[in-house]
Parts: sequence; structure tokens; C-alpha cells
Amino acid sequence: MRPAGILALLLLLGLGACDGRNLFQPVTEAPTIVALTAPPAADLGGMLPITARAVGVAAMDSIVITLEGGGIDTEITLDAEENEFDMLRSLEVEVPVSPSDFTVHIRAVAYDVEGNASGSRQAQVVLIDRLPPSASGQILTDPIGQGDTLRVRLTATDNVRLSLIGMRVRDPSGSPILNEVAGVDAQAADTVFTWRVPQDQAPGTYSVQVFADDQENRRTVSDAGTFRVEFRDIVVPEVSIEVPELDQIVEIGDSVFVRVRVQDEHRFQTVRIEGLSYRGDPDLGTAQTVQRFDPWTINLNQPVADTTLTRYLRTSGGDTTVEPAFVIVTATDLAGNVGADTVRVRLEEDPDPEEELQF
Repeated sequence: MRPAGILALLLLLGLGACDGRNLFQPVTEAPTIVALTAPPAADLGGMLPITARAVGVAAMDSIVITLEGGGIDTEITLDAEENEFDMLRSLEVEVPVSPSDFTVHIRAVAYDVEGNASGSRQAQVVLIDRLPPSASGQILTDPIGQGDTLRVRLTATDNVRLSLIGMRVRDPSGSPILNEVAGVDAQAADTVFTWRVPQDQAPGTYSVQVFADDQENRRTVSDAGTFRVEFRDIVVPEVSIEVPELDQIVEIGDSVFVRVRVQDEHRFQTVRIEGLSYRGDPDLGTAQTVQRFDPWTINLNQPVADTTLTRYLRTSGGDTTVEPAFVIVTATDLAGNVGADTVRVRLEEDPDPEEELQF
């Protein structure tokens, strides 16, 4: 037998020894996901690393990674290289800053080139919020006087939710004197805090801080700036007419001696003394004010806190009407506050004009 015939015979015998029926049939055994790894927790705003490994009897085609929850709802397909039977892939997924929930469910399924799909392998990642809230403040009133209202605008945000916002005021020495807070259940807040400055609050430069807490009790404190409390005198001078006395009789045409004491803790400089009568009926529209004595306006050389003044009020004109008159003293302090006192006297004619001629 020729050598070529012998070779053909051996080839036929070899094929007969093999199971020729299975030589070209497709592989039906599915691939396997042998590993799916991810950290147990990931930070909001960070990256989530994922690693998947699959092996198969047939060459691998792809690994499909599905993520659901935590604001990450996506499907990622990782392709295999040609004739890759052991497929290992790693990837990173960006974690949202403000998720809808805090758990990410991961599922991996592998496919081979024959179309076989593996069973799924799953993992779970908890999202952790480590981001602090933001807070800023703006002083809306500066300077401010004693008795006025301080207004401070606070704006705050958090990637998840705020729980508390507030304002703190410190005096010129740095000691806290006010701490105002308000509860919040939202991602953002825009609020105006107010403080009525006490009348006796010491003048000086005060500082303001604003702050915001998130639901994990992380606090952000921000300097809103400074404001100045200015002295504001609202206390009127104390005026007390010592002479004349109430309903003292003054003959028409005579002068009136006036002695008055004026006091003001923060000093005054101007005092006015006058004598008036009031006639007519306001309800009838006939009311009028008549000057019965020439007024005095006294401007002191320098402001004082306590003094006693004396003056004679001289009769004004030739009015001989018998009627009550009012001695009025007003004092104006350096802040413009006006204090006053009034005493009524009785203007009468000389009851016996001839009596002065008798000896």
C-alpha cells in the first residue's frame, strides 16, 4: 500500500476513535460570575469602585453591571477580548452628592460568545454623607442705635437636609450675648433673624456669626461681620418748676418770677420759658393761643446735666383779660429729647387800685 493510503487510513481510524458526533456542537454550559466586589460603604460625591470576574467554558463576551438606588440607576456593559475565558474587570462609578436614598444595589451577569448567561451575583453598598452644610450671613442694619432692631439674613444649604440654623451675637469683649436658633427640615433655608437691642446696651462694635447643622449634626459656622451699637438717648430731660406755685395770683401787667430745675443724665443746653393763655373752643374752631408774657430762650454756654435757672417773665403787650395763664418750661437735651413742666397761674386785676396810694 502506498504511503498516502496508509496516512488516510490512519486518519479515518483516529476519527472513528473520537466521538465525532460532539466535535462541532455549541457549548451550552453557562459562564460563572466568580467574584463581585465593592466596598460596604461609599461617600456621597466620591467614587464607588467595583470589580467583577467571570469564567466560562466558551470564550467570554461581556459582563453587564446593573446599579440601582442611591441616585445611581444605570447599566454598564464591559466587553471581553477575543478568546478570553477568564475575564476580570474593574470600574469606578461617581456617587451623587444628593441621592434619593442611601443604598446602592449592584448586580452582575456574564455572557459568553455562545449566548449563555450566568446567574446573577449581587452586592450592596451603603452611601455615607460626610459633606458639611454651607452657611453665610449678611448684616442688614449697621450702625444701629439702642432700642433699634438688628436684622441679619442667613442663607444655608445642605446636600441632603438641614436640621438647624442660627445666629450668635458677641459683645465687644467677645462674650456671647445672644443665641437664636430655628429648626429646619429642608435642603435650603433663607431666613432673617432679628434682635431688639436693649435700651441700656453698651455702645461698641459687636460681631455676628451664623451657623447651620445638617441631619448628621455636622455644623458649619460663618462670620457674618460686625455692627456698631451707637448710644441713643431716648430719656427726656426732667423739668420741675419750683416758682410760681399752682394757681398763684399774678396781677395783670406784673412780671412773673420763675425758678426751674432741669436735670438730664446725658446733658442739655437749651431751655425755653414762656407764659401762654388758651381761649376759645376747639370744638367750635375758635381755639387760639395768646402770648401773655415775653418768652425766654436760654442757650447755655456748655451742656450741663443739672442746673437751676431763674428768670422774670415780663407781661406781653397791653392785654388786660382776666384769665388763667400757663407758665411752660421746656428743655431739649443733646439727643433732641424734649422735657417740659407747666404751672397754671391766675391773672387778675388789682382788687383795690387806690390801696397803693394810702399811707
